[in-house]
Amino acid sequence: MDFSLEQQEQLEQGKNKVDHVFFLCVVILCLFGFVMDFSASFVSASELHHDRFFFIKKHFFFMIVGIGVMMLMGKLEYKKLQKWVFPIFAITMVLLIMTLIPGVGRASHGARRWIGIGPLSFQTSEFAKYAVILFLSNYYYKYSEHRDSFKKFIITPMFFVIPMLGLVVIQPNLSTTMLIALVAGSILFTAGARLKHFGLIALVGIGAIIAIVAYKQMTSPGNYWMDRINTFLDPWKDPEGNGWQIIQSYMAFYSGGFFGAGFGQGMQKLMYLPEAHNDFIFAVIAEEFGFIGVLGTLAVFFILIYRGIRIALKAKDLFARLLVFGIIFMISTQVLFNVGVVLGLLPVTGLALPFVSYGGTALISFMGFMGIVLNVSRSIDK
Repeated sequence: MDFSLEQQEQLEQGKNKVDHVFFLCVVILCLFGFVMDFSASFVSASELHHDRFFFIKKHFFFMIVGIGVMMLMGKLEYKKLQKWVFPIFAITMVLLIMTLIPGVGRASHGARRWIGIGPLSFQTSEFAKYAVILFLSNYYYKYSEHRDSFKKFIITPMFFVIPMLGLVVIQPNLSTTMLIALVAGSILFTAGARLKHFGLIALVGIGAIIAIVAYKQMTSPGNYWMDRINTFLDPWKDPEGNGWQIIQSYMAFYSGGFFGAGFGQGMQKLMYLPEAHNDFIFAVIAEEFGFIGVLGTLAVFFILIYRGIRIALKAKDLFARLLVFGIIFMISTQVLFNVGVVLGLLPVTGLALPFVSYGGTALISFMGFMGIVLNVSRSIDK
């Protein structure tokens, strides 16, 4: 019986199994995140919602949905995603525009980043991560031979990407904008951009960030971006205000020592550390499991990233290679940002710790990304 090339590729892929080490790391991080979110949130859930299981019940729902999305993306042959690149990009642009419309987008803490459907809401910038990675991976797969052309290799794809970044930054969500821009730059570099072209884009990007922050400072002195930078430089200047969160994070690390206070025994989550179950979950891990827990968590992330890079390098086509590398770079950069913030090495960004922090859209998004990587892993030679 004769098979078409596509059928032969599907049959070949079906014989291979996913990267079990990569999959195991995802499972460990998700389960550990579920346990730590309960430990970090039950006090605030009791105080704010009179239900100690309020946050963890929602997290469990998001985790189940995320697993379903990961399984779906793991079974959907990754090359079929190329047919959906432009529809996904267009839908994401529409969602980002809708987020900015009063009455449609939901505002919180001065930012309009969510669209609500009944009691549920989702953060549209998470879709922007998907859209940019898919779009650039597909574009450079098709036009890899034009790497010497500044117009075709740089200007044309940026004509699509920059408006999306603009819609994210005016939410305002500078941290996610920077993350997506860094991921876009990593894909551009991996695709083979000339160093002079890459350097020019990097300079323009850095200049744009400086200009945005300076403009916000001039038009609204004391805006939260500059407050975050000033707090990063000297949190003790305002210990009961802007510096409170990072100082409490320091105390969590100091209290945890080498072995930690024990699961559930941390004190900073007792309404001292804001966002203990979200952006600062790593501080709770440090307090309750100490240096050993911190090292163990980072070790699992390291193995996940290493296996992801290995999958990217062994991918059989440029689209898969760029797709997986973009995803892994996004995960590793977000881990670096989150840990750096909690340790006081970076200004507060608002970026969650992948798989571990509480959050619906982010968790589902990460799980979907992992499904794509696992799908590609089935097509490589082990």
